[in-house]
Amino acid sequence: MLLKIKNKKENIFINCEKVGFWKGFIGLMFKKRNYKNLYFIKASNIHSLFVFHNFLAVWLDEKNEVVKVDLVKPFRFLIKKPANAKRLVEVQLNDKNKKIIEKILN
Repeated sequence: MLLKIKNKKENIFINCEKVGFWKGFIGLMFKKRNYKNLYFIKASNIHSLFVFHNFLAVWLDEKNEVVKVDLVKPFRFLIKKPANAKRLVEVQLNDKNKKIIEKILN
């Protein structure tokens, strides 16, 4: 799916996979860096156990506006959800997402 998020005043389009409970439970564990970006409809605290590469956790509010961006490193036990975050996109740090990452971080 093509997801539209808003960072400050700029719209960013991210190609991602919408995940439910079970697929979200597994998330990026044991996946390679070139795996799909994941879109979680309901944000919660996350971890990066058994994720062997860095990724961006882009926390969104109910209007898909960026609330916070975290660089998540491998094997972190807990990454807390911001209080006002309702959704989450996990963006892979790879060449395919280079332009998206630049827009998110600026």
